[in-house]
Amino acid sequence: MSESRADHLTGINRYAFEDRLEDRQEAVQDLVRSWRGRDRVLDRQVLLRIVTGDLREPTENAARRAAAVEDQRLARVLDIVHVVNAMDEVPVGGSDGPATVVVSEWAEGNTVPEYLQANGQQPLPLDRALAIMDAVTSALVTADTLGLHHDRLTSDHVLIAQDESIRIRGLAVDAVLFGVWPSQHDQGSTSQRSTSRGSPSTDVEALARLLYFVLTGVEVDPSRALANSAGAPDETAVLDPPSWINPAVPKQIDAVVMEVLDGSYRSRWDRPDVQGFRNALGLAGPSTRRPPIDGWDRVPGTGRRLIAVTAALGVVGALFTVGAVLLTLGQPVLQPPEVGVSTLLNSPVVLPSQTPEASSDQILAVQRIRSYDPFDDDNADGKPDGRKGRENNKAASNAADGDATTRWTSNTYRTSDGDGKGGVGLVLELADVSTVKAVDLDFGTVGSSVEVKIGDDIWPDPMLWTDFASAPAGEGQITIRGPRAVKGKYVLLWFPELPPTPEDPDRFQVRVAEVSVRGE
Repeated sequence: MSESRADHLTGINRYAFEDRLEDRQEAVQDLVRSWRGRDRVLDRQVLLRIVTGDLREPTENAARRAAAVEDQRLARVLDIVHVVNAMDEVPVGGSDGPATVVVSEWAEGNTVPEYLQANGQQPLPLDRALAIMDAVTSALVTADTLGLHHDRLTSDHVLIAQDESIRIRGLAVDAVLFGVWPSQHDQGSTSQRSTSRGSPSTDVEALARLLYFVLTGVEVDPSRALANSAGAPDETAVLDPPSWINPAVPKQIDAVVMEVLDGSYRSRWDRPDVQGFRNALGLAGPSTRRPPIDGWDRVPGTGRRLIAVTAALGVVGALFTVGAVLLTLGQPVLQPPEVGVSTLLNSPVVLPSQTPEASSDQILAVQRIRSYDPFDDDNADGKPDGRKGRENNKAASNAADGDATTRWTSNTYRTSDGDGKGGVGLVLELADVSTVKAVDLDFGTVGSSVEVKIGDDIWPDPMLWTDFASAPAGEGQITIRGPRAVKGKYVLLWFPELPPTPEDPDRFQVRVAEVSVRGE
């Protein structure tokens, strides 16, 4: 990062220019300027991309499409500002004419190369590598559902924040600014700047390169013909499977990575896209889990130490049997196993129900409880109800009244996703801002899958809350303990998939007899 600052042009609209960022791609330095800036209204850091010339229109189009993707792991496009004369209004180093300023979230964290550097450039343990890939691929699947691809994904685009969360920057926009990575099926393509859109294959191959890197510590050059000479570890040699560099890598992962990098996956997989890549690795289903980080040294230059946490019980032992849940080498069609790696990596510690006296955690006082139905449209105005949405709210207090014979129930639906709504929930408002360590749930009858989230406000979308832990449908009484304690005022129980009712397996409803929150 350069320490230079704009001498006389300090900002545009609400955004202040702070530090100029170095653009490594010399081919676009005459058209693109990147700055770290500050939103003076909300007092937060932002990324400012100042674009001039023939890149303005395609960049703006990509930014508008990227802004429609809602996933907390993807750095959001916040604003698009039009400038009449760049020479007069923005610090672009002498460029004249109109400009477009794309304002995005500032993604905090260490890039994957910095993350590996903190470990002496050693490959990551298998569970940590797969947890990172789980979060990255799940976020890209969200974008893919809207027909949007990253198309320029590198290890520098993936950041791991101090709180262990994964952030991905540059969705769609960086591909326009700096070029779409060539996919193996695009014969004769190059990595030079292009305003054309990429394809699902581009992201799949980028993900395979990322997985190769975190497992081996060796970067794969995307501009080379990967099937012939990938530049790792010897530029003149055919690419070695990951297990040849890191013996801890299972042969089944070798198969997935090498099938992608030699291009054969497109004829062998049912889905040659990012979801297909997740399926091949056994990462079936959505995920918001964060990579386990334990005892890592401080990354040079960051001034921060990554938080040490304890991974879920049994994960390490379970990963020794990863071959039983990943696909075997040479299968003609890759399918997700019945129990995927995501079950091992994404499940919190779910303990048998226990009395409060058996735990050292305090039972936190709940000031009030309300239902949460953000995706419904009760007033039929064509807009989701957001934080105002309620469902059977009069009975919500039954779920925290100390009496397991009373309960809150959702409405009854024809499908498990609430007839397309995507879920319902309960919000517990704690008496004070507290550190949440565990949640005890008594469903009374049929257990439900649940995501527990923490917030300092009642946010209008579950994705905006901080993830604490999740559990699949199972026992009627469970205790959910996350990998780390989370501080907040509100606890959200989000039920994205409702279980069938005992009375009618074709009708779906969630029932909560009692819930309590433990912490300090």
